[in-house]
Amino acid sequence: MHGLVTAEDGHYAGGSTVAWLTAVELAHPWWTAVVGNDQINKPCLDGAPTQFSTMLCYEAAYGRDRANTIRNAVFDQAFLA
Repeated sequence: MHGLVTAEDGHYAGGSTVAWLTAVELAHPWWTAVVGNDQINKPCLDGAPTQFSTMLCYEAAYGRDRANTIRNAVFDQAFLA
C-alpha cells in the first residue's frame, strides 16, 4: 500500500487528539486498499470499520479511560450536542 497521510498543523499545538487523527487517517487507506472495501459506493463500509479500529488502536496505546475521553470528544459531543 502506498499513500500519504497529512494533518493540519493546528492539531499539533497542544491538541490531545493528534494520535487519534493519525490512527484514523492511517486506517482509511488500510480498509480501502488492503481489505478492499468500496468507499465511494458504500461509504459506511469505510467509516465504521475505520472508527472501530481507531478506537481499538487508541485504547491499546493509551488505555480505556483515555480512549473513552477522546471518543466522547470526537463522537458524543459532536453528535449529541
